[in-house]
Amino acid sequence: MIADLDTALQAAGAHGLVVLLIIDVRDFRQLNRSFGMECGDDILRAINQRLHQLEVGAEDFHYHYLGSDEFAIVLPHIKSPGFAVLFAERLIKLFKEVFEWQEHTLKITINCGIAYNYENHGDVEKLVFDAEVALEEAKNNNQPYLMLGKDEQQASDQLKWELLNELHDAMEQQELVLYYQPKLSLKDNTAKTAEALIRWPSAERGLLSPDITIPLIEHLGSEFDLI
Repeated sequence: MIADLDTALQAAGAHGLVVLLIIDVRDFRQLNRSFGMECGDDILRAINQRLHQLEVGAEDFHYHYLGSDEFAIVLPHIKSPGFAVLFAERLIKLFKEVFEWQEHTLKITINCGIAYNYENHGDVEKLVFDAEVALEEAKNNNQPYLMLGKDEQQASDQLKWELLNELHDAMEQQELVLYYQPKLSLKDNTAKTAEALIRWPSAERGLLSPDITIPLIEHLGSEFDLI
């Protein structure tokens, strides 16, 4: 994680934004006490698999297991901190599907701390510290996620509603575009299938990736009969 974060910060330079999210599995120790270490290990492997599936469909996204019950995600290229909140909401949705272990159905929830390289804080240690502080605040306030700083959180919420309004208009005008990404066979390096990825070519914000577009579409989905 440190190497990915350092590389992303160096590539971003003085003006690029890099986001770090640290995920904590809630009540993981209690889970181990109730069902045993084998269950806990299987749940961690299942979480790792879900994050891997999410990573496959993302353009810029690196995740790491930090040990115990924590994972880290590095977003090396991001337009503004508000997009990190949208990504966090997609993570929360990822955990709404229950986990199965033996004959048990388990509901696993998470807290997420979000930090980014604002102002002159562009070093790895500061970013990790900020993300951990944000995580502790999220846990203490029983919030699914929290971005360090009240002003940043307010700006993020405002951006989300602006994007929702813009996307609503774009969907009514049928402005969303499908891109097809070939899936290559490892045996002969030929395309066997393709993955459909939706893109939103926003006139004001440029081409927005699925990590931004999908959570917004899901929020509006019932109105447009998409989910």
